[in-house]
Amino acid sequence: MYDNSTVFVLEIKSMLNTEVNLSMIWMWIKTMDYSLKMTRPIPLKRNDPGLKQQRMQYMQWYNSEPFNIRYTNLIVVDESPFHLNMIKFHGWAPVGHTPNPVVVGSRGPNVTMIIDNKPP
Repeated sequence: MYDNSTVFVLEIKSMLNTEVNLSMIWMWIKTMDYSLKMTRPIPLKRNDPGLKQQRMQYMQWYNSEPFNIRYTNLIVVDESPFHLNMIKFHGWAPVGHTPNPVVVGSRGPNVTMIIDNKPP
């Protein structure tokens, strides 16, 4: 419940398309019994059984390759968390509830970098 409640007051002002002061919107939200609180991001499919099965299949395939081929054409894949400062850590929710946005990863969106060490 309240999954998409990580909205800034400025975003609310632009959605309303009105010329009111931000403090007026803030007070209006407070009168509706909402409060600004820390969010608890919920990772999406972090350790899903299907994802674990895919990892297992990949490792079985990788280990079935001959030793000399396995390490001569090595590709390094790095999925680094990117733009962690873009995650919204506060959200509006009715008093007594916590906003729980669903995020792609547990630490933030990932960027995949592939490096090939084969000579050109």
